[in-house]
Amino acid sequence: MTMKIISCNIQGELHKCIIGHVDIVMLQEHHLNERHTKVYGSFLLGNWEMLWVPTYGSTQLQGGLCMAICDIWQVKMLDVGNLLLGRAQYVIMKFHNKKVGFLNLYAPNSSRERLKMWIELDSSLPVVDHWCVVGDFNMIEDPEDRSGDSGLNVHGLELSTWEKFTISRRLLDVWHLPSFGC
Repeated sequence: MTMKIISCNIQGELHKCIIGHVDIVMLQEHHLNERHTKVYGSFLLGNWEMLWVPTYGSTQLQGGLCMAICDIWQVKMLDVGNLLLGRAQYVIMKFHNKKVGFLNLYAPNSSRERLKMWIELDSSLPVVDHWCVVGDFNMIEDPEDRSGDSGLNVHGLELSTWEKFTISRRLLDVWHLPSFGC
C-alpha cells in the first residue's frame, strides 16, 4: 500500500492547502491558537488523528504546526512528540518491523537560530530506521533550488551543521532525485 503525504506552509490561510486523497497532512504556519485549532480541525473529512502544535512567540502570527494522520495509518503509530518550542513535531510508525519517523519542521528565518535547531534536532530526535522530514526549512541549500530572490542561502557553519545532521540521520533530499523530475 502506498502512502500519500502532503506538506504545505499555509501562512495562516487554511484554504491554501487543497487536499485530494492523502494519508498524512503536515502543515506549517497555521497561525492558530489552541482554541481555534479545535474549530479548524474539521477541515479534513473522515476519521483523522489531528496533532496540533500551537503557535509560538508573542503573537498568533507566528508559526504553528499540524500533522493529520488518516485512520488507516493510525494503528501503526508508536509515538508522537513536539520539539523546539513548536518548531518541530514528529510521529513514529511501525512498518514491517521497521520504525519510520515523520518529522514536520518550521525553521527560523535566522541562520543563527537554524544552526541551533539542526544541532538540537540531531541530539534530540528518537532513533528510528528511517526519517521522512518535511516542512519549511527557510533556507536554500543549493542555489539551483532558488525560486525568486530570497537571501536565505545556507553557508559556512550552518551548512556544515546541516550536512552533519542529514548524514547522521541518513536523510536523502528527494527533491534532487530523478524520479521527482527536478
